[in-house]
Amino acid sequence: MESKLQQLTEKLYNEGLSKGKSEAEHLVQHAHHQAEKIIKEAKHQAAEILEQAQKSAAEVKRNTDAEIDLASRQTIARVKQTVENLIVAKTIEAPVTKAFDDVAFVKDLIKTVVANRPANGDLTVILPANKEIEFLNVIQGNMQTAFGQGVDVKFDRGIKSGFRIGTGKGGYQLTFTDADFTELFKSHIRSKLVDFLFGTP
Repeated sequence: MESKLQQLTEKLYNEGLSKGKSEAEHLVQHAHHQAEKIIKEAKHQAAEILEQAQKSAAEVKRNTDAEIDLASRQTIARVKQTVENLIVAKTIEAPVTKAFDDVAFVKDLIKTVVANRPANGDLTVILPANKEIEFLNVIQGNMQTAFGQGVDVKFDRGIKSGFRIGTGKGGYQLTFTDADFTELFKSHIRSKLVDFLFGTP
């Protein structure tokens, strides 16, 4: 009986050991599968993160390149404009301002405008008040002789150089100042100057 009991105990022990080993192997296999799944998922997530980082870096580079390109084009345009303005100032503004400071030149200019008016009518010439004495000296005080019949001459503190000329009340009025002539010359010279300095874009 003892031997049967021992046999039964051994059988139970062996069966339990065998079952335990099988379950252990199954658990180890399951753990391996889980580990492989986790590693695969981690690799996939890492690849996605890397791809997103590369996309972000490419976008930052594109934006940076675009900003640098825009800034460089704006800087070049500002430099060109500055060079152009300096040349125009030297070649046009200074000589025109000097010419309009010459009272005799302005007097001759007024005479030309008055002589070429479309119809004989009364005109008013308005001159800078700060040059009144100089004008009176040049025209020797006789406005009618200087500019012709029907021309009334007035002096105005609001005019700093050149003159204004116009018809009676409600009529036209033209302004001839150094700034007006400078702008006129600039409009004619600017495109040729840009082409000369920088070539046709």
